[in-house]
Amino acid sequence: MHAYFAIGAIAGITAVAGAQLNLGLYEGGWENTTFGSSGGASMLIEHLGGADIQITVDLDGFVFGGEDPDPFVITGSVGPTGFVADAFDDPEFGTMSGGVDENGVVAIDLADAAQGFFSLVTLRGTAIDDSIDLDYEIFTPASGDPFAVGVLNLDRVPSPGGVALFGIGGLMITRRKR
Repeated sequence: MHAYFAIGAIAGITAVAGAQLNLGLYEGGWENTTFGSSGGASMLIEHLGGADIQITVDLDGFVFGGEDPDPFVITGSVGPTGFVADAFDDPEFGTMSGGVDENGVVAIDLADAAQGFFSLVTLRGTAIDDSIDLDYEIFTPASGDPFAVGVLNLDRVPSPGGVALFGIGGLMITRRKR
């Protein structure tokens, strides 16, 4: 059930990557507060040239109550109004619509996720600077109220500094620019 929010988070990060978020690796986790399940999560946001962005999302744990899914990739472009994802339709994660606006506000919907078992997954929150904070709700075709709710929180992992060894016992730490 957690894969849906990941897709939304990815789209949010991508949009923000061009407008406000830094490119790079984000790590954190998801928690289904309804059922108490949780797992790790990561997103790698990369610039492909021009306005094009690629986001690789990896969710760990029992996503949608099933096995740990393979990582997936979302592509799209950043413009003056935020991030717009390319068409995305996957049996596990469904059909994605929405995105991230120029202020980092995430509004993403996933229709027919988990091979149609979930009619809608909504992701709402923010993707600003070095953090992505989303709330998600999962709906079944028969329910007007959410079947499950949860959160997805990710923080950017700083780029590692370089380490150089000099002679006997010398150590110098250098810092790479981001």
